[in-house]
Amino acid sequence: MRDITDAEFESVVGFGRVLVEFYSTNCPPCRALGPILDRLAKDLPDVVFVKLNVDNHMEHASKLGLTSVPTLVLYDNGQEIKRHVGLISATDLTAWVCL
Repeated sequence: MRDITDAEFESVVGFGRVLVEFYSTNCPPCRALGPILDRLAKDLPDVVFVKLNVDNHMEHASKLGLTSVPTLVLYDNGQEIKRHVGLISATDLTAWVCL
């Protein structure tokens, strides 16, 4: 998964299916979720997985009204279609992304 910035956000989520993890470096659940997302990114090549550090890039987190991390937001061609807050198992995350 690659880190994106607020400046890249719109162009990254604008095309195809994109899952964005909003995270903080001092968030234990965020650190636990990282390896799960890395594995899932390899298993689901049709979905682009990216992450945005809210410590350094608050613009879109604020626009979306995010109050907790980790928050996962799934986009389809720039439109938010799902949102999940908190840690999630690999099995549940796979089902969540694919449904």
